[in-house]
Amino acid sequence: MKLSNDKFEGIRKYVERKNSLKFKHKMVRATLVKDQLILREYDFLLRRPLRRELALVRDVYTHTLHLLNAYFEGSYNPGEYVSERIEIPQRSMAENIKSVFRRSKVFVTSDLHLDHENIIKYCKRPFLDAADMNQTLVQNWNNTIGNKDTVYFLGDLAYGKERRSTDYWLKQLNGNVFFIKGNHDESNEIKFYVNFILEYANHKFFLTHRPENVPFNWNDWAICGHNHNNNLRKYPFIDKENKRINISVELTKYKPVDMDYIIKQIN
Repeated sequence: MKLSNDKFEGIRKYVERKNSLKFKHKMVRATLVKDQLILREYDFLLRRPLRRELALVRDVYTHTLHLLNAYFEGSYNPGEYVSERIEIPQRSMAENIKSVFRRSKVFVTSDLHLDHENIIKYCKRPFLDAADMNQTLVQNWNNTIGNKDTVYFLGDLAYGKERRSTDYWLKQLNGNVFFIKGNHDESNEIKFYVNFILEYANHKFFLTHRPENVPFNWNDWAICGHNHNNNLRKYPFIDKENKRINISVELTKYKPVDMDYIIKQIN
């Protein structure tokens, strides 16, 4: 402000004599703007960046305000919205080279429901919209699965009136995919199986989409999907008493599960 030294010193001493101010405020968003357009916003309550389209969505900001109210009421849980949103960092060049030479692995997963906007609400998925969900699920899959790996997918890859085809989404995913049909899968190109018996590490697993498809006289382990996280008491991730495993993505941090990990859990 081009103040004289005397004037500046007077203002500085005045400020130093004042008591520190205590603000009862919470930072909500920081906005990056260029040429009067929002490039990106960071939402401090959602604890994540928002692309321009999401930053302008009224429902997203309404959710932020609900969390803000919870903050002032003392009930805000920072992990409530993002605790399950686990995105795997992009591999480095060295890690990509290592993945080429590592032995192939076997994974299982189920119920991605790509393009299905309403599944976010039904299953309380930690995504803001279908595009956000699609990007994360595909990224998590491809950063977990190498092209030489085998994936037993247990159904319901995509769903919804405006969904892209099952064929389209399968082409976006790494690995050799063994596709067990769910109740929403349709294709003239993909070979679907109703069920499959997988022998792995001295165990037998009956793989199917719905747990009720497991034969009543099956005494070994069964791996299923379909139930998501809607009845965790009956369909937890691993039910040792009934030898049932629920690998719907809501229970597996939204990424495929290595069969070696499952073997460790059941042993």
